[in-house]
This record gives sequence, structure tokens and C-alpha cells, in this order.
Amino acid sequence: MNGLCARQRVEREAEALRQTRLAEYNERVRLAQEQETRERERVAVLQREKQEEVQRATVRRIFAQQQQQQQEWQRAEARRREKAKESQCVVM
Repeated sequence: MNGLCARQRVEREAEALRQTRLAEYNERVRLAQEQETRERERVAVLQREKQEEVQRATVRRIFAQQQQQQQEWQRAEARRREKAKESQCVVM
């Protein structure tokens, strides 16, 4: 009887140890998953920020091109007006 009680006690302790180790393992898995989720979120934020910066750079480039085209048009228009004035002077 005494041997049976000792065996049961050892089995209970072994099961308790297995359960403790399983709980510790599950906790490590949970923490690793949380860290992986945080890392994915961080990468997503960085990608979103990069995409926004690319979009801002594109807008700046388009705006600069439009300004340059506007300036070129204004210079061409000024040359056209100057030539028109010169032709009027020659005719008179």
C-alpha cells in the first residue's frame, strides 16, 4: 500500500511538472506570437509611411513640372507678344 501511495504521488508530481512545462511552453508561444504580430504591424506602418513619402515626392515632382510648364508658357507668350509689337512697329 505504501509503495502504491508513493507511486501515485510520483505520478501526480510528474503530471504536475508536465502541466507546468506545457503552460510555460504555451506562454512562450503566446509571447512569440504577440511579438510577431507587433513586428508585422511595425513593418506595415513603415511600408505605409514609405508609400506616403513616395506619393508626396510624386506630387512635388508633378507640381514642379507644372510650374516649369507654366513658366515656359509664360515666356513663350511674352515672346509672342513682343513679336506682335515688333510687327506692328514695322507695319506703321
